[in-house]
Amino acid sequence: MDKTPDIFVSSKGGVVIGNTGADISLDHTDEGAERDVSPPQSSGLLPFNSRIKGISLMVLVSVFATVHGAIVKQLKYIAVGEVIFIAGIYAVCFCSVVVSFLGVPVLNFPHKGLVFLRLFIGTVAYMGKVWSLQNLPLGDATALFFTSPLFTGVIARIFIKEKLTVIHIGAMIVGLCGVILIAKPSFIFKTQSDPLPWYYFLVPVLSAVFLSITYVLQRKIGTSVNSYTISWYTGWFQLIGGVLYHVITSDHYLLPPCPVPRVLLILAGLCVVVMFCAINLSLNYEKATTAVLIRNLDTALAFIVQVVLFGVHVETLSVVGAAMIMSGTVCLTLSKIFNVNCGIEF
Repeated sequence: MDKTPDIFVSSKGGVVIGNTGADISLDHTDEGAERDVSPPQSSGLLPFNSRIKGISLMVLVSVFATVHGAIVKQLKYIAVGEVIFIAGIYAVCFCSVVVSFLGVPVLNFPHKGLVFLRLFIGTVAYMGKVWSLQNLPLGDATALFFTSPLFTGVIARIFIKEKLTVIHIGAMIVGLCGVILIAKPSFIFKTQSDPLPWYYFLVPVLSAVFLSITYVLQRKIGTSVNSYTISWYTGWFQLIGGVLYHVITSDHYLLPPCPVPRVLLILAGLCVVVMFCAINLSLNYEKATTAVLIRNLDTALAFIVQVVLFGVHVETLSVVGAAMIMSGTVCLTLSKIFNVNCGIEF
């Protein structure tokens, strides 16, 4: 009885059949099969449609992150571990349906060490973010979260050799300055009459570092592991993390007494599910540094929501800051679509 030879995707983009070492380049893939869309090492360029997909997914993440952040801030009386636990439950339930329907493997996949390291670090980063949103002024937390692109660019350059262009660096600087003008963090503008302990501000910075490592690890894993497999495990890690957080901190978990907070808690969990899946998919199409820069578009989106929906007083510095963030993101996006790098890379 003939045995079908093993087929592996090679690092060169071809296919190795059996153990012969034959590398056969393919111009197409079978329906339903995963395709490696990592940027070619020689030129760093991606097909036009892939760039559009990667950018669009990160914009989608920013929109849902804006909604999620507003809900978490509104429900600040809910324990951090409970928010994380609820998000994990929804992620596990949704991704279980998806992986079952699509037949996605959840036990047999490569790079298990990298995947579980990415899951652990990502869970810690999310815990730090939720804690910061509940315990710090929103402006301070937002400004410190935006340090993530700075760390991502450096980490990606060192470990996966992603090139940094002048446009990347310019977008980082302009975006960070814009966030500071909008957020007016108390550690710069001295607006907080009762200053918080310094280590409170260390939490969102560490969260930003861990988030950067998560993006780089996900980028390194690439399409070798299905995005829904990682999302499914992320849900389990957050579910378990929520329980461990409760055991360590002894926070009291409670069911909100009225329907509105319960609905908001459900929406927060659903937002996290969408963010998980979209982030994992987008990093198959786009560089980690670019992805995290576009991801921080939610800073400007949150500002716009506050102004339009809640009638918050608009200050000149805030308007300038929002314009800086939007312009930096738009310039970076256009440079990726049209392959503009000013001829200078690092």
